[in-house]
Amino acid sequence: MNWNSAIVEVLFYIILTGLLVRSVKVKDEEDENFSKITAESLKGVCCLVIFGHHYGQMCREPALSILAHFGYLVLNIFFMISGYGVSYGLENKKNYLDSFLIRRCGKILLCYWLMNGITVIVDYCYYGRINIDSWERGIKIFLMRDAYYTQASWYIMMLFWLYIFFYLAARLFGKHLQVFMLLAVSGIIVYDMIKGMPLWYYNYLYSFNVGIYMANRKKMRKKGGEFFKVFVSFVFFVLLFIISKLDRVADLQGGCHILLNISAVLSSTALALSVMFVMGKIKLESKLLYMFGVLSTSIYVFHTCIMLRGEIQYKMFECVKNWGLCLWISLGITILVSIGIERLKKMKRRSTGEMR
Repeated sequence: MNWNSAIVEVLFYIILTGLLVRSVKVKDEEDENFSKITAESLKGVCCLVIFGHHYGQMCREPALSILAHFGYLVLNIFFMISGYGVSYGLENKKNYLDSFLIRRCGKILLCYWLMNGITVIVDYCYYGRINIDSWERGIKIFLMRDAYYTQASWYIMMLFWLYIFFYLAARLFGKHLQVFMLLAVSGIIVYDMIKGMPLWYYNYLYSFNVGIYMANRKKMRKKGGEFFKVFVSFVFFVLLFIISKLDRVADLQGGCHILLNISAVLSSTALALSVMFVMGKIKLESKLLYMFGVLSTSIYVFHTCIMLRGEIQYKMFECVKNWGLCLWISLGITILVSIGIERLKKMKRRSTGEMR
């Protein structure tokens, strides 16, 4: 282990933990269920953890091995917040569905095309060619039928389809929206399992349903027994998570693998439930985490397409000879670019009169 690199990397854990602990406050009775500040701050924590997760996978440094193996779990929270946001908007905003497809799905499409467009440009600049082997595959990528060219784009693709199903459920089924979404998400999971898609492609989808349930559960902290619910859901998460990892220590085949994948899906759902019950008791107040939450989409797009490309990082490592410094340099550049992207988006909204 390179101890100089490890020390610099551990600072990432310390600062992130400190920001989270300082932001936690116990809710007052008048506080709303799940405020925008809390949601964005939670997204801020998650996007930093995902950054560390992807970076740890790429550089294989021992100090980041924890995030490399477990950091992906916070994706449950992203899906949960998304489900909560659309369900809360439906319940509390007039004519919410009128421009839903443009606001939500249009934004997702632009984000997806941007990610793949940047990847094409980077590939061309670095390799001198576009790394797409056929026009057929290019069309599939454009139509959101290929999540492998820019692998992190699977998250954008799944959100897109979840928003489509949510819109249809709200328009067609009204009060039975939660039942329809449960069936729709179950259908997606079964379809992906049959097609042999990787587990990470569908592992977190039920967390979207947890968010919908959360938005419709009035004043969670007044229901009572929240500590017991947190404890039970977390115990279920740990047990199911351990079961889902059995294939790492045993050569299981066929149906056993399907059961392990089901355990992984249920463990992710249990984690989302645990977080939901916890958020019924606390709130997060941090200007810095809130800023990261607002920037989270831009951070996700930029860091997956450019800053975590192995070729770029290895060139950077050749210059500084320290993976820890590479982590912080990459994070700093990503944040600065993301701030620039958000300011451009804000200027566009002002010019089109979308901001009051």
